[in-house]
Amino acid sequence: MQSTKSGGPLAGAWAVTQRLGHEGYRTLTADVLEAVDRIVAGVADIPALSLVATPDSTLIAFSCDETCDPFTICDELATAKWYVQPQMAFAGHPATVHLSVSAATLSGVDDFLAALRAAVERAVAAGPVQVDPDVVAFIEALDPTALTDADFDGLLAASGLLGGAGTEGRADAAGVEGGPDGSASLQLPSRMAEINALLDVAAPAMREALLIAFLDRLQRP
Repeated sequence: MQSTKSGGPLAGAWAVTQRLGHEGYRTLTADVLEAVDRIVAGVADIPALSLVATPDSTLIAFSCDETCDPFTICDELATAKWYVQPQMAFAGHPATVHLSVSAATLSGVDDFLAALRAAVERAVAAGPVQVDPDVVAFIEALDPTALTDADFDGLLAASGLLGGAGTEGRADAAGVEGGPDGSASLQLPSRMAEINALLDVAAPAMREALLIAFLDRLQRP
């Protein structure tokens, strides 16, 4: 009933402010802004990357040139145990990598930048993820307000992610086990670049509809 206004986070925030005091917050602020500045400088030294904007606070977003894509970079960073957030293209802005920086980031900045440079090198070597034009056309023909199980299964099949609908109790050649309703159940991938690239070509309303369908399918027996 308290929704986002529960007392626990408020009490925790109050306790932290009391423990740190003004000097403690000034120290943390200096640490987080130093981390931001060092990451910004490191991104500027990687030719394939460019900042979306000079950050005023603790959020950093950077995009890629035509030699690689942000989704592959995120996968490569995850392989190195660095978990960063991809952002889809929106309103004429390209897809980006999004970083939320905290004071704790400062001690790991050098390691992160080394991992980022290696991730970009691997992403450039692999080349940008390409979505099949037929899959793009399939997505564009779907109605996000009336997405059916058949539509979702068809998209999975068209994209080559999971294959077609399975049969109850039996896994098909793609390793997809069919649910009781005959729809294809999901097998989570180890990498997300292809899926994120597919979502990136969809309109925002379709992305939302596909996410709802995805979460719905995960919860099915």
